[in-house]
Amino acid sequence: MLYATVIGEDADIPSFARKADFVVTVGFIKNPATRIRLYESIKKAKGTLATIVASTAYVSQYASLGEGTVVMHHALVNADARVGVNAIINNFANIEHDTEIGDHTHVSTGAIVNGGCSIGRRCFIGSQAVIANGINVCDDTIIGAGSVVVKDIIQPGTYAGNPAKRIK
Repeated sequence: MLYATVIGEDADIPSFARKADFVVTVGFIKNPATRIRLYESIKKAKGTLATIVASTAYVSQYASLGEGTVVMHHALVNADARVGVNAIINNFANIEHDTEIGDHTHVSTGAIVNGGCSIGRRCFIGSQAVIANGINVCDDTIIGAGSVVVKDIIQPGTYAGNPAKRIK
């Protein structure tokens, strides 16, 4: 088993800002606050955030990825998709054409965001969730695993089910 050597902590970000590129590896755990805090600390220190695309992922040459975004294995980001900063497109996620994913949003494993959708900032799309074509999801929204969103979501909260309904 290989273990990484710890070379610093969050408070040391300024001392590494000119020496290395950063990757925020914290996902969306209940909310994106920790991920956003780290991103903002790096930006404040004038650090550079790497944009990472796994070797088995596909990102169209016509798509755009914001700084600090990570696209994991077997994910797909199709033509004219736009993914904001500090986002996660997790394993096997599918971001279809003409879709926008907001800053600090996490699209979880196997989720499908169909064409022409707009997903807001600081959202979480759970594993195997499906967002139907042309749907808009407002900022600060959580979509539960396996949910199917067939109507625009205009009020922040937690949504689950098929069809997805606000539960919190």
